[in-house]
Amino acid sequence: MKRAAIFVAAFLVFYFSAVAVASRNYWAGMFWSLYLHGIPRYDLIQGPQEFMEKYTLRKKQRVAYKNAIEFIKARSITPSTLKFCPFDEHKFGVVSAGFVGEGHPSMEVCVDMQNVYGAMIRRDFIVVFSEDKVSLVLQEDGNVW
Repeated sequence: MKRAAIFVAAFLVFYFSAVAVASRNYWAGMFWSLYLHGIPRYDLIQGPQEFMEKYTLRKKQRVAYKNAIEFIKARSITPSTLKFCPFDEHKFGVVSAGFVGEGHPSMEVCVDMQNVYGAMIRRDFIVVFSEDKVSLVLQEDGNVW
């Protein structure tokens, strides 16, 4: 079904472009300029390079996410009750000036955890990395693990 849709779309594009070129039809030319002009051109050299850069960055971020989870679980009072937000909701960046670990890559993590009294609370952590290892975790109140 998907292949058929792609085939039909490609056929329509070639048909309207051939009609526009061959007969210089006003409507076919309008179709070409309005709808097909917005398609970005794919560079054969830069396209794969950009894909690989994004892929390796995403892979490094997933490894960092797993390391952060293990680090927080190891230092939590009740590790069995931890519920981490999905990977896509986390924010990656660099620690800004004036904070501990300035210039190192960091990640913001939100965790639902049970406190000492048994209530579920949401905590936000900023995890700072140095060479793919977790170096420290800043809690929302400024304490460092």
